[in-house]
Amino acid sequence: MGNRSGSLGRPALHGIFTGASRQVYEHAAALAKRRCITQVERRAKKVVAYLEPEEFSTTWVGNKAIYRTRMMIEDGGELLVIAPGIKGFGENPEVDGLIRRYGYRGTPYTMELMEKGAFPGSAMVPAHMIHSSSEGRFTITYAVNPEHVSQEDIRRVGYEFMDVKDALARYPVLGMEDGWQVIECFLCILLFPVPFPP
Repeated sequence: MGNRSGSLGRPALHGIFTGASRQVYEHAAALAKRRCITQVERRAKKVVAYLEPEEFSTTWVGNKAIYRTRMMIEDGGELLVIAPGIKGFGENPEVDGLIRRYGYRGTPYTMELMEKGAFPGSAMVPAHMIHSSSEGRFTITYAVNPEHVSQEDIRRVGYEFMDVKDALARYPVLGMEDGWQVIECFLCILLFPVPFPP
């Protein structure tokens, strides 16, 4: 899971690709596949993602835990996002208000809102709301400090709630290695790092 002490390292440049040919694209895609995609041998019933508190203070940024893990979660499974630093939903008051108002309810609902003009001049908010939904395929639970974000607020946007203290007691991610874990009666759990910057 990388360095969980708060220092995730510095970004590194691994390639520069220019040109309009298919070959340039294929070389760039091959490097991106090697550097950015982790393949697993099977889907997990439960995935636990840990968000460094120094890096993640909103679901706007923290929800990369959802779109980076959605393909590895079984239908009917769960993504538990342990997020001790989350204090809100949007990076600014306007976006925060829209997320609190409409929540993360999936593509059909969000597209209907767009057609009704709920997001004038802002395609980024509905795109974020769609990417941050499981589309009903699995449960998303956010483990946060209830002094920063209430259980009601988490549930109102469409997620399940867990107190971050309870989550860290059950899943001591700060002392675990990346990969498959056997916890709670042989339940397979994959700890997945969510590094920042991407």
